[in-house]
Amino acid sequence: MIRFLITCFLIPFPSFLKVFFFRYFLGWKIGRNVKIGLSLISAKNVEIGDGVYIGHFNQIRLCRYLSVGNKVTIMNNNQITGSSQNSESWTNEIIIEESCYITSHHFFDISGGIIIGNDSVIGGRDTQIWSHSIKMIKGRRELVPKKCIIGRKSYLGARVTLVCNTVPSRSLVGAGAVIAKEFQESQANEGQMIAGNPCKILKKYTILE
Repeated sequence: MIRFLITCFLIPFPSFLKVFFFRYFLGWKIGRNVKIGLSLISAKNVEIGDGVYIGHFNQIRLCRYLSVGNKVTIMNNNQITGSSQNSESWTNEIIIEESCYITSHHFFDISGGIIIGNDSVIGGRDTQIWSHSIKMIKGRRELVPKKCIIGRKSYLGARVTLVCNTVPSRSLVGAGAVIAKEFQESQANEGQMIAGNPCKILKKYTILE
């Protein structure tokens, strides 16, 4: 609770003061040239690389582990939230690898864990990523965590819904797609276009890396 109150208190502070307090009073690992706008970051363990930009009115709550790689941009009004469950299986973590770009107005449920691979883009707006589902256990419906992974060099268009699954590397996901099943990684230097509800592979193409 004290940590949460501190992070709330620091929201209106200039970026350089926030970074100073986060480093030396909360023990967060923050690199050089990091800019944090009017955003709430309430997390237990935080690692932020160099050249990271976090815009205004983002909310990161109930987060056990936040990792943001070098040169990541997170724009405005994104909600990143975990679960109040205390079990270790509910990881409440998000790992955003290097050079990713996240635009505005997205929702990430990190209760089961989310990994966004290098050079990926969450574009448009209103994409939802859910890392938990419901399962029958001993005759009862119970919530269960399941990690979501977005492979490197992928692009998600507007209003994509990803439910407890993996987006393969080098995927182009069309606007409005609903991903509720697993897709296999493509071959080296091959990308794929995924779209629809239910989602399916529309096209595969060669990528020169």
